[in-house]
Amino acid sequence: MEISKVKPLNGYIIVKDNKRKEQTTGGIYIPKKAKDDHIVHGTIVETSSWRLKDGTIMKQEDVAPDDQVLYTFTAGAGNAWDEEGITYRVIKTVEILAKLVE
Repeated sequence: MEISKVKPLNGYIIVKDNKRKEQTTGGIYIPKKAKDDHIVHGTIVETSSWRLKDGTIMKQEDVAPDDQVLYTFTAGAGNAWDEEGITYRVIKTVEILAKLVE
């Protein structure tokens, strides 16, 4: 599945998991167990709008493509795939815990 051909619907968002460091700056390798965090850092790839029952269209205003966000490791469980070594997930907006700001 090519990411460029996937468009989320109904308030869902596509995020790209950012790579975790395999070793420290001092050269010590981080064991897999230590890398299994419950919070994941990712980049927003695509957002979507959704329609309420009364017909009102709601747009994504809190996050936009290229925003850096934090979400739980279980966000988008079953809705993830790998493409060229990068993990993408389709998650609900409410699964985003925080947006990183500069």
